[in-house]
Amino acid sequence: MLLVNEAHSKSLESITEHLKKIPRKYRAKYIQYAWQHIEKTEIRWDNSSPLKHSLLDYMNREIIEEIPLEFGIRIIQQHLMTEHGRRDLNNIFKFIFDFLSSKDEKQLIFDEVFSIVDQCPSEREISEFLLNWYRQVMESTCDDLRYMEPYVNYFEKKVSLIENFSDFVKIFFLKCKLESRQWAVDDFTNKILDFFEEIVSKCGTLVIPLFSREIDYNLTFFVQKDFTNTDLYYSMMKQRPIPIIAVLLLQLVSEPPSDFETRKAFDEFVQLIKSVKDVGVQICLCKKYKSYFRTYSVDSSDFSADVDVFCSLKKLKLNTK
Repeated sequence: MLLVNEAHSKSLESITEHLKKIPRKYRAKYIQYAWQHIEKTEIRWDNSSPLKHSLLDYMNREIIEEIPLEFGIRIIQQHLMTEHGRRDLNNIFKFIFDFLSSKDEKQLIFDEVFSIVDQCPSEREISEFLLNWYRQVMESTCDDLRYMEPYVNYFEKKVSLIENFSDFVKIFFLKCKLESRQWAVDDFTNKILDFFEEIVSKCGTLVIPLFSREIDYNLTFFVQKDFTNTDLYYSMMKQRPIPIIAVLLLQLVSEPPSDFETRKAFDEFVQLIKSVKDVGVQICLCKKYKSYFRTYSVDSSDFSADVDVFCSLKKLKLNTK
């Protein structure tokens, strides 16, 4: 190893400063050379890690496509699940993601990654790794993510319905993402509803609030300019106007929209829920949107007698406060 004096230190620090001046076609080779040169320095030199982070940060997909397989695997070995890697999680996950997508030896890379993760003694760090990768996949705009299937399978083996309910639902949406980045509204909602009904049949209705939180979060990775959450919820209710779906959607839809056009769609959504012949659903609907009915004059005259009594009692209580 080289001992690092002040002059050498400044020379090393200048490595990253010159990156932008290097012609594009030579940048991958330059980064590889710079990385190897930094590795030769004294291991106790504190500035070596920040320099590697700077090089890693600079590696876009175009550069990663050009680096040799062995060099990329060495980067993963040095950063993934290490103290240095934890300081730079976004960059290492972005690197792995782009490295996998640009190389033909995908299974070899997956095997190396999973081998490193399996050696980690901390369940918290493993969970953090899986969820970071989950976000990378879900936020990806890549048209074909099927090559990520080994990751989804690995994640699935680490999860159980009872102990990891949140992750269990995330895996379902990961599979949806791998299947297609752009879903037709009715096809997508039908798939979600099948999964939801399966969950309820196994676990009971007590999991509906838990499921609603997960669906609300995961849908953010799918909603496109062609449809909104309201469109999805309306499609769900239209396809399956049954009590458990109504209860789920009442958990998801919090406040009526302010703009007129969206409010019209919302009114249609409310009318669909009102058509469900279940007193419990109607009580929940009345309780949640009573102020909305007053503000926007939504007709609630066709509510069941039980619900009318309930609303009258609620109004009486409000007036006596």
